[in-house]
Amino acid sequence: SGGDARAIELVQRWKRRPDPNAPDDLTRAFAPSEVHVIAPRRIERQLPSAQGTGGATHRTEGADGPGGVMRCYARRLIRARRILDEICKADAADTIVYSSSGFFPDVLPGAHAARRWGARWAGCCFHLIEHPSTRPGSPLWNWLSYAEQRYCLRKQRGQQLVIVDNTALRDWLVGHGGFRPGQIHVLPCGVAVPETPPPVSASPRFDLVFCGRVKPSKGILDFVAVAQAFRPRCADSATLRIGIVGDLDEAYAATVRAAA
Repeated sequence: SGGDARAIELVQRWKRRPDPNAPDDLTRAFAPSEVHVIAPRRIERQLPSAQGTGGATHRTEGADGPGGVMRCYARRLIRARRILDEICKADAADTIVYSSSGFFPDVLPGAHAARRWGARWAGCCFHLIEHPSTRPGSPLWNWLSYAEQRYCLRKQRGQQLVIVDNTALRDWLVGHGGFRPGQIHVLPCGVAVPETPPPVSASPRFDLVFCGRVKPSKGILDFVAVAQAFRPRCADSATLRIGIVGDLDEAYAATVRAAA
């Protein structure tokens, strides 16, 4: 997921020991003396070891945990707060907490560390959940996720640095979300692309590629609509090569294929 990639980039940046006087604000901001990664097991397995950074990898939760999403969220929140308390006790003034998503398990522990310990706090916002009246899917879950993000956005106003991946989102946060222009840094793709590992093998050539979990909330059907609109622009309009990279729910795959 995007959170995994950003955590990997953070550790990679640290291991190269960037020059603290470098002109890149992000490089300076994320060049601490040690890196601690706080993550559930699902993400922990995909992260490079924090060994060699002076820090550690701290597990908050199993793969999903019993009791569904909400109980999993609660356990992650409680454990992440405890872990951050232990880290911040040692040296809160020089601690930077980076929340790798804009939702409860990442935002609330970061807000706690900033409020209780005075730690510096950075985060990100890469998409806005649309109003439930215009979003397909369960109305209950749509309202809950919409309310969750709006609450978290209010919390994120307290972050010293907010990373977004496009100028339209930056403009919305400044114009409608109560954020300051100087608080937001636009970083396309959410990670510095040259910092990511190179592909291990050559990939087929595609006209369009979708990267993300294949589910309604991630916009896969919007991607299909864009692909259909894009087809006439292809040199060979009869053949449009599309790639889909991400976890696929086989039960939902038939819906995607039918739309395509």
